[in-house]
Amino acid sequence: MAELEAGEPAIDEKLVRYLCRLSRLSLTDEEIPRYAAQLEQIVGYVRMLDEVPTDGIEPTSHVLELANVTRPDVPVASAPREKILANAPCATEDSFKVPKIV
Repeated sequence: MAELEAGEPAIDEKLVRYLCRLSRLSLTDEEIPRYAAQLEQIVGYVRMLDEVPTDGIEPTSHVLELANVTRPDVPVASAPREKILANAPCATEDSFKVPKIV
């Protein structure tokens, strides 16, 4: 593998083929160089993020505060059993009738 100035290996075709094998991806021989170049750009962008001063910044998983928005858990009456069973393809007494499986 080729080396970058930071001493880290460059993304070459051999590495792309290895990553494809690990992730069970199938790329053509024509696609390999294109993906190598694109992955190299992505790694370059991530390296740029390493240069951003983050001292004093609190680690967080989300930029904005998150709140779980749910409705109140209040019991409510459901539709009448007869109405529900009337829509069933086959019903017996107060249950759905389904084909025997075993």
